[in-house]
Formats: sequence, structure tokens, C-alpha cells
Amino acid sequence: MLREKLKEYSTNAEADMPHEVIATMEKALRELKATHIEEKTIKVGEKLPDFNLIDTQGNKYSKDSFKNKKLVLNFFRGSW
Repeated sequence: MLREKLKEYSTNAEADMPHEVIATMEKALRELKATHIEEKTIKVGEKLPDFNLIDTQGNKYSKDSFKNKKLVLNFFRGSW
């Protein structure tokens, strides 16, 4: 159901986009696929690799600092 809704949204959004924007997005997608990034991502059931992160206040966190705690990770590409 979600897949169909996303496809419908995408189709409707593309109808309102200039051809140049669609071409740029398609080119970026081809370039991303060419990196084989999907082969490097964590798959369902795999363990999270070790990491060290710094939050916006400068506090440092590692995977081990969340041991025996619940952890939610939110990944985003950023904004331009």
C-alpha cells in the first residue's frame, strides 16, 4: 500500500516538474546506483558497526555508550 502511494506521489510530482529538473534527478540517481552503495549498506538483521558521533552540543557518543539502552538512529542527507 505504501509503495503504491509513493509511486502515485512521485508520478504526480513529476507532472509538475520542469524537464530539466527530472533529467537532473535521473542523472543523480544513475550516478548513485553506479557507486553500488546498496552493497555497502546495513541489511535487516545485521549488527550495527562501531561508530563515534558528536552531537550539536559537542558531546561524543559511541555505539558502546548505548549498550543495554534503546537507540533510534535517524539518517538524513541534509538540506541545500
